[in-house]
Amino acid sequence: MMRRMLERSGYKVLSARTGKEAIEFTWAYDKEINLALLDFILPDINGDIIYPLIQRHHPEMEVIILSGYGFTDRIQHTLDAGAKIFIEKPVTMKDLANKIYEII
Repeated sequence: MMRRMLERSGYKVLSARTGKEAIEFTWAYDKEINLALLDFILPDINGDIIYPLIQRHHPEMEVIILSGYGFTDRIQHTLDAGAKIFIEKPVTMKDLANKIYEII
C-alpha cells in the first residue's frame, strides 16, 4: 500500500522484503537514495543493525523508522545515530506523505 501511494506521488520506489535484502540492495545500488522507510522489527535483522550498514554506503540517505511495537531504547539509539524520525504504525498515508515531504 505504501509503495503504491509513493509511486502515485511521483517517487521512484525500491523495496526489500527483509533486512538482509535491504543491506545487499543498498550496497549494490550505485545511484543516490534519498529516503529509506525502515521497518524496525523484521524477521531476520532489526533496524538498529540495518541502519548503520545501509548508511555506510549511502550517507546522503535520510531514514524514517516505522514500528508497530512502540518506541524503544533501540529506536532512540538509532535516532541518536542519525535516523530522522520515528513513526508508530499504523500510520495514515496522509501523515506518512507529510513526514516525507518535511524530510525531502
